[in-house]
Amino acid sequence: MTSKTDKISGADNSSLYVMMLADCLAARRLEVLKKVAASQEITIDGVAVTAKDFDVIDQHPSDIIILYPWNINVLNPLWDVSAVIDEASRLERVEAIKDYLTVTINAVLSKSSGRLTLVQGLAGPPLLPRGRMEFRSEVSYRRILFEVNEHICNLIRADRNTFFVDEERIFANLGKRQLLDYAPGAYVNYMGVQAYDPVTERSPLNQKTLAVMAMEYLDIFRMWTGRGRIKCIITDLDNTLWPGEIGNGKQQHDILELAMSEFGGLHEAMKLAKEKGILLASCSKNTQENVIGPWAEFATSAKSYGFNYILEPDDFVIHKINWERKSENVREIVSMLGFTRDSFIFIDDHPVEREEVKQFLPEITVLDSRSTTTRYSLLSDPRLEVVSLTQEAQSRTTMTKAQLRREEERRTSIDERSFLQSLRIKVRVTLVRTGAKLDRVAELIQRTHQFNTTQTSYDVSAIRAFLSSPDTELYTMEVADKFTNYGLVGVCLIRAGEIDTFVMSCRVLGLRVETVFLVSALRHCRWAKCEVWGRIVETQFNQPCRHLFLQSGFTQDDDGRYVCRRGEGLATIDPSIYEVEMIEEAVGALNRVV
Repeated sequence: MTSKTDKISGADNSSLYVMMLADCLAARRLEVLKKVAASQEITIDGVAVTAKDFDVIDQHPSDIIILYPWNINVLNPLWDVSAVIDEASRLERVEAIKDYLTVTINAVLSKSSGRLTLVQGLAGPPLLPRGRMEFRSEVSYRRILFEVNEHICNLIRADRNTFFVDEERIFANLGKRQLLDYAPGAYVNYMGVQAYDPVTERSPLNQKTLAVMAMEYLDIFRMWTGRGRIKCIITDLDNTLWPGEIGNGKQQHDILELAMSEFGGLHEAMKLAKEKGILLASCSKNTQENVIGPWAEFATSAKSYGFNYILEPDDFVIHKINWERKSENVREIVSMLGFTRDSFIFIDDHPVEREEVKQFLPEITVLDSRSTTTRYSLLSDPRLEVVSLTQEAQSRTTMTKAQLRREEERRTSIDERSFLQSLRIKVRVTLVRTGAKLDRVAELIQRTHQFNTTQTSYDVSAIRAFLSSPDTELYTMEVADKFTNYGLVGVCLIRAGEIDTFVMSCRVLGLRVETVFLVSALRHCRWAKCEVWGRIVETQFNQPCRHLFLQSGFTQDDDGRYVCRRGEGLATIDPSIYEVEMIEEAVGALNRVV
């Protein structure tokens, strides 16, 4: 299935079709979701039915399936009745609920066919029947809640397109007393199903609760598609990563005090972001000589005490530590990394510095380092989350540093060809026939906006389905040079002679390997002696790929397609610059140097 593009990214007004499988209030849940989505410039259409009506999934080509498996017939035996029965009977009811969940969830997953599917877990009631003595029960409400939610997770864990909606976590973070109305019944009617009462201000359904859940659905969708993903966090240093100034002997920080304070909390949040493949850069008013040395010493000391999450200078790809305007330094960091401005977060403690960046670079998200919500945002923003953690993501800081060193060497080279020859560039092109690297393939397709010819966004299930089609060939490109191994950085999907998708990481943009990749794939593919064509779906972001086909030897026809007939006119690969190896998975290496 093709996922929608540019959803929730702010690029344009997007539309989604949602199937809501829930309780008797399914239609109300869908209506609230529509309102919340509209506030984010997303148009939602859909259908709402009860959870037992999962057969209708086949009748609707939905983008998102939301399963809320709870209703009064399920929750009443689990919560209300359990309060007055013995523990053996409680356990029997829990097992019965698990059986119900197994049947319902498996039926939905069998029909979801690669679509994003959200299964909502269960939050415990705000009040417990035995109050503070509930812990003495062997089959306590706490145990019931854990076993039911863990059972759901076990059922969906292996499905890459299915996600657990952690209702208990969400309600606990925001406060159950604000979200759950437990007055109408003992424990089950926590949504407030009575008529509106102007005195108590209770409505037929707790709109705030449903709005909170709607935002969570959209956040998971944003994470799943990767649209609007943050690629770099730029942070101030003094009074942001540590109190006061560092260097010049002005401040020697107490390690324990810093590590256990709000400063240490920011260190930890950014360290976790780095582990997910998000780059870090510093932007501070000071001199690099005064800061880097004392900072490195402090970080080394912190590690000796076991505080491994304290950031050190090497965790950052760029340091802009000088007395220039921060907006200019941030602008230069953006230019050096080559990402769109909306891919950055800027953190600073000083309101004037934050306002300056907001004024001159309004697309960048700006956060106050001293705000209590900043760390929470860094740990919960879906734009900072990844669906799967790939080796390339974990190595992104190292590879980006190599890219920056390469570009620095380019500036001092005599000419471009001599520079490229000096890099000793190796390109491996693979015809993919197994699922070994599909996580990285999907990540690259979903993350790449600049060098992306058609802006399609496929998930792992869709790509795996393509591999089983006789009309489809999937090629990947891995690149290395004298500085580093950049890993898997290119994907080319050819379907029935059409170049459906061509994406390439901006890390290797300056190596000019895009033509090498495309030409190598076309010479090898089954349509090499036929007509192959591609197209460019232009967006405000993908200027770098506009000349791909013409540079590779294609011609443009009257319909705007780029056409190559029988391989005629394809560009020549310079063997003095590029060493190319072609691999067929499951067949063996051809070990062909082109």
